[in-house]
Amino acid sequence: MRTAVLLPLLATPAFADYTSDLVGALNGFGLTSLVAAIQNASQTDGGKSLISMLSNTTNNFTVFAPNNRAFSNAPSNATSPTESDPGLLNTLKYHVVAGSLATSTSGFPKTIVGHTYLDAPNVVILEGNKTQAVALTTFNDTTYVMNQKAPTKVVNSTTWKNLELIVIDSVIEIPGDLSYALDYNWIIEWENYLKKISLWTDLNDDARGFTFFAPNTATFGNPELQHILEGLNQSTLTSVLGNHIIKGATLYSSDLASGAGTISGQNISVATNSSGTFITAGHSTARVVTPDVILKNGVMHVIDDVLFNYTAFFPDIAGGSKVGGNNGMRSLSFNHAAVVASVVGAVVGGMLML
Repeated sequence: MRTAVLLPLLATPAFADYTSDLVGALNGFGLTSLVAAIQNASQTDGGKSLISMLSNTTNNFTVFAPNNRAFSNAPSNATSPTESDPGLLNTLKYHVVAGSLATSTSGFPKTIVGHTYLDAPNVVILEGNKTQAVALTTFNDTTYVMNQKAPTKVVNSTTWKNLELIVIDSVIEIPGDLSYALDYNWIIEWENYLKKISLWTDLNDDARGFTFFAPNTATFGNPELQHILEGLNQSTLTSVLGNHIIKGATLYSSDLASGAGTISGQNISVATNSSGTFITAGHSTARVVTPDVILKNGVMHVIDDVLFNYTAFFPDIAGGSKVGGNNGMRSLSFNHAAVVASVVGAVVGGMLML
């Protein structure tokens, strides 16, 4: 069952009055392109149902309202009004959130995540038939919609009847797959590693809900860390990479909590302080540097290190060690680690827990 159910169209004077008043208000705010989009969408049954839902003034909604310039730069497939190609309807539903949504945070990497009404099964593949999420963050006193090719910022906001209208300067893109997210976060190296352990197709296309902790490009850019990973056999590499994946649960930053289990059998620990949010698997800790990268079928959090289990992997180093990151928690000589990783990993292989 979908978590958001659109109400059927009620052909009543109240509905007609609401629609007319909404069009008038948006025109008054200078959002004439949004008016045109709503009128186009109202040609379809889905569009009529969306407007009918908004007209129920006993409920409040947050509506992201792209300005005219935003629509002029929007792709054509986001503005088509036909039943057979519901691009416009999907776009509009991705701009509507139930209730009131805060429009600022204490600063990046803090985020605000809202659950929209986008539930089309061709673009949303989440567990429990969840609707798609949208994430905001604040940087230099300006609030941005995250995970967009072009910076999408909040221009202003206003209230009209039961709607909180958040005016933005771009049309919000509907989230894509993992490949797309890795590409625009410059960590495409993960695709090759996931293909090596036969998880790529599952995560990129098939999985219905997952959480992925992806080490950033600074981590992968370290040749000694690459040497460690390249020295692992198939079983051990699967165990290492599995520490970064939680299947069946899309855990946004507000949902992260200790105890969630990865596919390698490690339970993560989550700690947040003034320096940020830290994820621990086994005895390895990484800081979340970019949270809430929304995917069509899950969420990715970019972290600053690889989540090894150092107690088993490097038994001669008490308390574990930090490899690729730079949050100052621990340090390890890469030369020593690379030798241990390549030799022990190749010999013992899948018997290791990482």
